[in-house]
Parts: sequence; structure tokens; C-alpha cells
Amino acid sequence: LGWQAISKSLCIKSVLGKAITNVRLCIVFSIFFLGLLPLIFHLPHLGNYLDIVIMMIPYLFASAFFCLCLSPFFTDADMPLFLIVFMSVPLVFLTGISYPLELMPWHWKILHYLFPVAPATLAFVKLDCMGGDLTNIRPEMMTLWIQCAVYFVTAILLWNGKVKRRLN
Repeated sequence: LGWQAISKSLCIKSVLGKAITNVRLCIVFSIFFLGLLPLIFHLPHLGNYLDIVIMMIPYLFASAFFCLCLSPFFTDADMPLFLIVFMSVPLVFLTGISYPLELMPWHWKILHYLFPVAPATLAFVKLDCMGGDLTNIRPEMMTLWIQCAVYFVTAILLWNGKVKRRLN
């Protein structure tokens, strides 16, 4: 019982530490891409920066936990880069921006709700391009928070199994 409690505690701390580190790195890129580049190139901007920052919090954590869920399945450090190249075009269609979400078959809609980038892209378009506020992106925010919780628990379970295999 003692080793199991220590193992779970280590997994929670490890998952949170890795996620917070990834989020801190991604905050720098987010500020650059979503804040500075539109100002530098005078891109049209209708949204409120505070609303975008609030929307980015669950997105970055959901993405970090999602990546931690996938990381035990990759043994090679270069393999996720190939997966990003392979998945980038389908993810553009799954966001619902280039192809309407209402016309997608049910199995594609399920995939839409599995990736954090899909609801975050819809939320960003509603905030920044359409001039909406946080009340307009309530479904996307709920989806991101649910993804955050599900991927956090899944990452803890996966990393707990990894720690158990190392201890045995």
C-alpha cells in the first residue's frame, strides 16, 4: 500500500510538472503568434485580448495533458513530428472552419471532440474574427475543460502504469 501511494503521488506530481512546463513554454509562443504578430502585420482584430487569454488556458493544459497521454506510445523522439505532418490537414477539416461541422458524419464529429485543437480553433475564430466574447464560446470552453480533466486522469493512469513497470 505504501509503494502504491508513493507511486500515485509521484505520477500526479510528474504529470502536473511536465504539463506546467509545457504550458509555460507554449505561453511564449502564444503571446507571439496571437498577440504580437497581428499587431506587427496590422491584421484585423475584433476580439478582446483578455478573452483570448482566458480561452488559451484550458486549451494549453488540454493540449499538454493530451501530449502526455500520447508520449508513452512513442519510443523515438522524431516520430511525433511525422505524426504532426500527417495529421495537420485532417485536423484543419476537423476544426469545422473549412468544412462545416454540421455536415460532418457522426464518426468525424467524435474525432472533432477528441483533439483539443478543434474546439480551440472554433473558439478563437469566434473571439478574434467575429468579435464575440466568452459567452459565445461557452460550448467550446466546456469541451476544452472536459478534455483537460479526461486527459489529466488518463495521463496519470498511463504514467502510473509506467512507474509500476519500472518498480517491478
